[in-house]
Amino acid sequence: MATVRASPTVALLALGAARGSLAGLRLAARLALVVLAVGVVAVTAYGRALVADEALLDVAEVRVDVDRVQDARRSACAIERGVSCGQTDADAKARELPVRSALERLARGG
Repeated sequence: MATVRASPTVALLALGAARGSLAGLRLAARLALVVLAVGVVAVTAYGRALVADEALLDVAEVRVDVDRVQDARRSACAIERGVSCGQTDADAKARELPVRSALERLARGG
């Protein structure tokens, strides 16, 4: 899943068109997006999802309008390694860069 921050209150996701999570978002648009990064970044963004475009290179663009953010940082706990997820399938790996590029263009308004 590619994710791009479009603004302080909007995130864009790209989900495979056949994913069960995409079907679930069509039924119940409320979601929680968890963000973890090295250091003390641990937040959950709560909001509403809108499946905006399904013609984005065999994936669906999902716009997340964030209603609130819960900051889960604690001084007694630090994220030691960020989550690293890569494609193991060569075809999927080849499609990932253009999908991310398309999301970034959409985030810039183009």
